[in-house]
Amino acid sequence: FRSFDGASSASDQILQNALGASEGVLSVFSDGTTIGKRGFTAGIHETTYNVSSPVGDVVSATAEMQATGGVDDAVSLHALGAETATGNATSDDGTASTANGGVGTVHVTANTRNGTTTIKIQHSADNSTWADLVTFSTVAISTTTQERVAVASGTTVNRYLRATHTLAGSTGSITYQASFGRR
Repeated sequence: FRSFDGASSASDQILQNALGASEGVLSVFSDGTTIGKRGFTAGIHETTYNVSSPVGDVVSATAEMQATGGVDDAVSLHALGAETATGNATSDDGTASTANGGVGTVHVTANTRNGTTTIKIQHSADNSTWADLVTFSTVAISTTTQERVAVASGTTVNRYLRATHTLAGSTGSITYQASFGRR
């Protein structure tokens, strides 16, 4: 999340909206979301959220969440940042293919596009020829969202991974972060 400054912060709004929702997505990348950085992702259900300021201007926020499908070790494939044109992120070298599937995660935190956006995770055996591995739901005009998509156990995930984005429309930007966890 961004920095927390009480009821006016984007983080507060996200946590407020998640409380009681059927399921959300949590991603934690303590060293940042630069491509290749490691983190954790989980489908979650937020059970409690409290904000207090017991001393002066110090604000304390606590949230409890329960993982709904396990916690996955993941690699960032698109740093949280804005895009204004269709493109591919730099690939991440996983050093070898794996055969246990995995899970892709995307967080769209801002969106001023005047058209839809398609975000995918692709994989490659040679860092040259790419195939779609995960296709997230199409992001509608001006919509922010989060999604986790599982890749079935037994599915080969090739050595190289990258995020791609296809932007329809002609103006605005979309800010997102994408990651993938091999199983």
